Amino acid sequence: MLTRIKLHGQSMYPTLRDKDIILLKHIAFSEIKKRDIILFKNEHNAVVHRVVKIKKSPSGTVLYAKGDYAEEIEKISDSDVCAKVIGIERGERLKILLFENTALYCFFMNQVAYAKRITAKVIDKTYSFSFFRKILKKFLPLKADCVLVRDISCDDNFNSFYNLLPSAMNSYVLRCGFIAKRNHVLFGKLFVFSDSNDDFFLYGPYVKILYRSRGIGKILLEEAIRYLKSKAQKEYIYAIAFHNRAPARLLRKSGFSLVSEKEFSLFRI
Repeated sequence: MLTRIKLHGQSMYPTLRDKDIILLKHIAFSEIKKRDIILFKNEHNAVVHRVVKIKKSPSGTVLYAKGDYAEEIEKISDSDVCAKVIGIERGERLKILLFENTALYCFFMNQVAYAKRITAKVIDKTYSFSFFRKILKKFLPLKADCVLVRDISCDDNFNSFYNLLPSAMNSYVLRCGFIAKRNHVLFGKLFVFSDSNDDFFLYGPYVKILYRSRGIGKILLEEAIRYLKSKAQKEYIYAIAFHNRAPARLLRKSGFSLVSEKEFSLFRI
């Protein structure tokens, strides 16, 4: 029996694209092969990624999967796997995945991913020059609308990019989020979590590379702080930064102070 679901996100681009309808076939864990594209569950949601490694041992078999357009590899056990992707419905066209599961195709996709990483580093380096950022701000100003997303799992905009969360946040509950957009163009977003004490934590903001250093992150952060202070009625609002200087610098400028620094930097305001 086949199942049809709508895909959200770009981690498997270009093999699978945001809003594709994928066809799933439920198969036994032992039938899964290297390079198969599978649906599995992690701590937060269901994920569609490609199997890149299968490790067998006396204690059992473990799969390792990653997106064609992503870098982080996830470890998967048999209880996490739900189904195998066998086809795509894109528009009026039905495509069965055959060539997309071959070694040649995967080799090509690895080269594409490598080129993407190099390009991102070049752009990131270019953005590190303050002179370049000043030119962008002067000649290409950006205005963004900040929108609250209450139900993240059902929001196409929020799920369309960068939904991979660090494993260190597995014990937190994802409550809502904010997106910055203008005329259907998405600039960035910010996550809002809570812990067992019902304290609120901000993770982000994340802004797409081409829109950074334009004040988008500040807009997202200010809107999230304003919302939580009016709704949460908490003494402190916390924020988390994972060894990334840019978000930490923005948090300090927004009035946050560093509380602790272990596997991630914890701030509060």
